[in-house]
Amino acid sequence: MRDSISRYPLSQRHDLPGGGCLVTRRIRRDDKKHLQSGMKDLSLQSRRYRFLSPIAELPEALLRHLTEVDYFNHDAWVALLLNPDNDKDFEPAGVGRYVRSEDDSKRAELALLVVDALQGRGIGKILLKQLAKAAQSAGITCFDGVVLGNNTPMLSFVHKLGGHKTSVEDGLVNVEFPLENILEA
Repeated sequence: MRDSISRYPLSQRHDLPGGGCLVTRRIRRDDKKHLQSGMKDLSLQSRRYRFLSPIAELPEALLRHLTEVDYFNHDAWVALLLNPDNDKDFEPAGVGRYVRSEDDSKRAELALLVVDALQGRGIGKILLKQLAKAAQSAGITCFDGVVLGNNTPMLSFVHKLGGHKTSVEDGLVNVEFPLENILEA
């Protein structure tokens, strides 16, 4: 199994509670197909929670933005579930990213997404920790983000991992995650 993931630099293998093997690695340009195919595994509500609108598929310009990153100011990690039958096929499980703030180089906006069928299995936490390690090495000390006010699962996730609300406006909740809280969780 190690051979199948060694072809990806910085990839890591994670055994999931309840079974299954997850591989996390930095996103690449050729992951556009994974992101687009992963959209079909998202409910309307999950798409609305992540993109703040119920988009059905990702436009080409957005796919470029999401996959063509510099790994310093904009970094992203994908989570791929290994096929238990052959260890070579993957199915998209989630993606997480940060984009450094233009106003404060120590802060970055965070975004996480896990496909519906795999939510609640620890994938979001795995991605968050990967992003925190990468961000810390890039000089970032805090993540922030925007969450829909009715996204109770994400607000609970924020709280469990040491994050907190900073403001609420027009149904949107601004949250903050100090990296030290994430790395210690």
